[in-house]
Amino acid sequence: MSATMISPTKGRSTIDLPSDVQATVKVLKQLLGGQIEVVPVSRAEFMVVREDGKLVPHEPNEEATNIAQAACAIPSYDYIAGDAIIVRKEALALDTGLRTFCAW
Repeated sequence: MSATMISPTKGRSTIDLPSDVQATVKVLKQLLGGQIEVVPVSRAEFMVVREDGKLVPHEPNEEATNIAQAACAIPSYDYIAGDAIIVRKEALALDTGLRTFCAW
């Protein structure tokens, strides 16, 4: 299964993920350098980020932040730190359970 890596310094690239969920989680942790956090950005996709990304030296990821804020997945004052990976929900076998931070 393919996914999109969004780097604050290198931009977008396509990566291949294993078809097995446990193997996918392991690869995502390796790529992001630690424990992961999953942010629903649509009914079909998640953004996966490093859970403690803001606690380690990092660069804000403007493109990933814009995607997450446009999806009302994070508040307008928050940001995504470091690399982010957009995956289809099937890659993690989770329900998106969308929550919103937009003021309607």
